[in-house]
Order: sequence, then C-alpha cells, then structure tokens
Amino acid sequence: MGEPTYLELVPRHEQDDARLAEAAAACLAAIQNGISAGGESLRVVEEALIASFLSVGSLCEECDRTPLAYGDPGAVVATVLADPDALDRVVETALGIVA
Repeated sequence: MGEPTYLELVPRHEQDDARLAEAAAACLAAIQNGISAGGESLRVVEEALIASFLSVGSLCEECDRTPLAYGDPGAVVATVLADPDALDRVVETALGIVA
C-alpha cells in the first residue's frame, strides 16, 4: 500500500495566493520594523525581500514546486534586486504602504 492520498479542499492556486500574501505581509512587517528602528530604506527593503523570498526557509525554499504556474517569485525578486531602477520603485512603493 502506498502513501495515503488526501482530498484538497482548497485549490492549489488559492493555497499559492494565500502563501504569497503571508510572505508579502511578513516582508512588509520586516520593512516597517527596519524603518522604525532607523534603518536606511534601500537596505531595509533589500534585506526584507531577500529574507522573505530568497533565503533558506523562505517561500520558494519551502515549496516542493514552483509556487506559481506562471512564474517564480524568487526569480522576480532577484531580477528586481539586480535592477536599481526597479528596486527604487519597490522601495518607494513599500515605504508608501508601511507609512
């Protein structure tokens, strides 16, 4: 007899959306905490993005597959971190959200 099969009560895409929302909320909380502690905004946002999406134990690391069928959030974050203009836009948006 093999592994038991479980009934999925929530479709996979809804699970993905919920997990991404959790990761984004944690990222914003880290940004808010870092800014409140007097951190430099660019560095705080970079560190929060890395911790939330690219580090060991992050969203992408814990999934047994790519979290979204249409893209890898880790790849998106890595691309943003590599593009200073895109990172500036993310920093500006994040600061607006946590303000």
